[in-house]
Amino acid sequence: MGPTKVKCDFLFFADPGLVVPIEVKDSEPNVTKATKQLQAGAKKAEELAPRGIAVTFRPVLVSKSLRTHKRNLLRGATVQFRKQRERVRRLACDDLLTEAIGSS
Repeated sequence: MGPTKVKCDFLFFADPGLVVPIEVKDSEPNVTKATKQLQAGAKKAEELAPRGIAVTFRPVLVSKSLRTHKRNLLRGATVQFRKQRERVRRLACDDLLTEAIGSS
């Protein structure tokens, strides 16, 4: 077996032009590792997302509650998609995805 590739759990596409890489953690996440996994999803999304239309990109980390230190790390976490940096949004395990992908 070769080295394990970094990847996100889900890559969600919706019309018109919404791309959401999603990383799901069942315990308190390692924010740095989760951000790298979301970045890998962004890289794949760049290949798959349609060109020529505006694409809304929303990286989402789904997890249980976070301690203050981890919340502070997450506030500074960003993922690059098509030369733009987007803040990683956190979603609690029982919340709706629409809460994380809403505007700005």
